[in-house]
Amino acid sequence: FFRDVRNIFQSIASYLKLNLPLNNLFLRDLKILGPSYRSDTQGIDTIIRIGRFIPGLLSSNEIDLLSDEWLMYSIETIDDSWIIKRKYNGLDGQEYIEHHEVDFYWNKVLSIVQINGYPKYPILSKLVKNILIISHGNADVERGFSANTNVLTKDRTLLSEKSINGLRAIYDGVEFLGAGSVHKVQVSTDMIRAVQKSAASYKEELLKMKALTASQQKESELLQPAELEKKKLIEEEQELMIKYKKLQSKHKTAELLIDEGNQRMENSLKNGDFTDIHAAYTLNKSGIEKMKAIDEEMTKIMDDVSAIQQKRAHAEREQSRKKRKLTVEPVLIQDENIYCD
Repeated sequence: FFRDVRNIFQSIASYLKLNLPLNNLFLRDLKILGPSYRSDTQGIDTIIRIGRFIPGLLSSNEIDLLSDEWLMYSIETIDDSWIIKRKYNGLDGQEYIEHHEVDFYWNKVLSIVQINGYPKYPILSKLVKNILIISHGNADVERGFSANTNVLTKDRTLLSEKSINGLRAIYDGVEFLGAGSVHKVQVSTDMIRAVQKSAASYKEELLKMKALTASQQKESELLQPAELEKKKLIEEEQELMIKYKKLQSKHKTAELLIDEGNQRMENSLKNGDFTDIHAAYTLNKSGIEKMKAIDEEMTKIMDDVSAIQQKRAHAEREQSRKKRKLTVEPVLIQDENIYCD
């Protein structure tokens, strides 16, 4: 029997040794957050490694300042009540010490302020808080999924997000206040008032949603013509720019014609052979005429683009003016209602 028990424990130990992140340097460094490691000689190097390990959290300048803050923390006067929760004598007559959780300890440390009222350890606070929110496992998450499964039954598939959040809040409240039993939850006066006002609050929320929907619809109807005009102008501008790029390609072709004509004319003059001069002249003339026509067309396109951009700017200003008007109108209506009341 004892051999079997020993084999079971050996198997468990082997499994844990294989699967637990025992060689993870980051997790090993996190022990520095324990109160007993505050004066550790390797504390500064360890906390800097931790700060560099978490990507995007601390800048290079903040990491440099982190070492100074840790040095100040290491010589800080810490009240024992921040560490020790209570002392008690066990059944064997020996004295035992119960310690506070590490988050309780750091909450006290990070609450220390300077003479001017500013936090004494702002960068250390940023780092420690991000470390302490790291989950120790998936149990809480899995329990949350199970709770959601219990809430979202087959006949509750059309619940809104707010309704689901409300049901989860009730579920968690019963778990916290009544240890999972509804009859153990202490009913207070505030709770009764909240239930009595729930119907009125729901109606008020519906009215707000209805007003918001109407406002959005009105805004859409008012701004839709401007949006359509802007879209049309953008499409026209894009078409003109496509034409402009094609003309640029034709412009390069005309330049090549002129270059070829000049080259032929230069070769003819150099060799004393004037038979190719007419062809060179024709190429030059054709290239120049094409370039002139293309330049005129490109200039016209850019003028049209400039006009379209001005129209777009005007449309955007008009749209902004209408948006401001829509923003001001509800405020005026609210003021009138207050005045009437």
